[in-house]
Amino acid sequence: KAVHKQLSHAAILSATLCFPFVTEAGGFRLPEVSAEGVAMSDALVANTDIFGAFPYNYSSMTFHDGTKVSFDVYGVFSDAQVSPLAPNAPAGSIDNKSDDAYVPSLFLTHKLNDMVSLGVHVGAPFGLESIWPGTTFSHFYAVDDALDAQGQIAGLHPTKSSMELFNISPSVGTRLTEELSVALGMDYYQLESVETNTVGAKMSGDGDAVGWNASMLFHKDKWSFGLSYHSAAEIDIDGHAKIQGLGRVASKTELELPARFQAGVRYQFTPKLSAEFDLERTGWSSFDKIVLTSTGGALPPGNVLSVAEHDWDDIYNYRLGMTYSVNSQTTLLFGAGYEETPQNDKHFDSTIADADRKMVSFGVTHNLGDGWQLKAGYQYAWFDDRKVSGRSYVNQIVSSNGAN
Repeated sequence: KAVHKQLSHAAILSATLCFPFVTEAGGFRLPEVSAEGVAMSDALVANTDIFGAFPYNYSSMTFHDGTKVSFDVYGVFSDAQVSPLAPNAPAGSIDNKSDDAYVPSLFLTHKLNDMVSLGVHVGAPFGLESIWPGTTFSHFYAVDDALDAQGQIAGLHPTKSSMELFNISPSVGTRLTEELSVALGMDYYQLESVETNTVGAKMSGDGDAVGWNASMLFHKDKWSFGLSYHSAAEIDIDGHAKIQGLGRVASKTELELPARFQAGVRYQFTPKLSAEFDLERTGWSSFDKIVLTSTGGALPPGNVLSVAEHDWDDIYNYRLGMTYSVNSQTTLLFGAGYEETPQNDKHFDSTIADADRKMVSFGVTHNLGDGWQLKAGYQYAWFDDRKVSGRSYVNQIVSSNGAN
């Protein structure tokens, strides 16, 4: 029985750039993309007032005049532990050794005229890092020994997993009427590196992919409604694997990033107070299986090296955000949310040790004048415990002759 517990903190920090990402709830997605997003638990899809809403709904740029630029950096500090099954593992819990992460987000918009606006967002919507000592999941050894007895290679319990990915999303928005705007854009994903190490193998690679996005924003009187959609995108990853008994093998695989749909409604209760509720659906069911295939080296091209079954579920996330204007310069931000995990018990894998999570958040924005603004946010999230007994599937590394 494995027990998983995780706490995470997020806050806007200094402009230090580095990309070791920790896993978040909802798979390995990082939903926070602005200081205001951190402070409002990402409930910004229907917001026409706050510039930090742009990365959540690109149509919002048509409600802002001139040229605007924001560079945000948020830190993610995570505490994850697992308590493996005794007596085949040490007593007590074992900590995930992954580093803290500092994630940048740059976005800018320019209003060409009363009808058309241009925008671009550079960020990191997905990321992962988990580091487990080699003996953490020794309760899997019995399964791996059985594989080894059949001529296959043991050692698939995870040790280190990391993914360094950023995206560039240019978009164009148009104001169809005074109340209604739409935007259309492209999502380019660059996977700088992906590394998946186990006791028996080390695998790494890189790749890229292109998707598209569309959004809509309607604002009239005290009400605002927003919709945002990002298509799925499949990254072709080329790299190599080092496998016990085989040596170095050139390899390839595919990673499908899920489609994401967000809808939000916002109401202005008073000139100072507003609230927004957002619903998000992420299509993680597309993340079903990762097959690693040789492209040369110790094995001829076309041999299957490993098969990892995931079979994740589509999920819904629920978010609430509020703003209160203290005066013309200062606005207070608040948020709360609940995010589901796509990882069901049948296919639980501590490579991405995920669980449902709840969060609360707060922050502030302060206008300094001459177009400058200070903003900060803090989010505290706590993850549900996971208790998983055994597993009904086996991730496999194949034998040296290439047979499954």
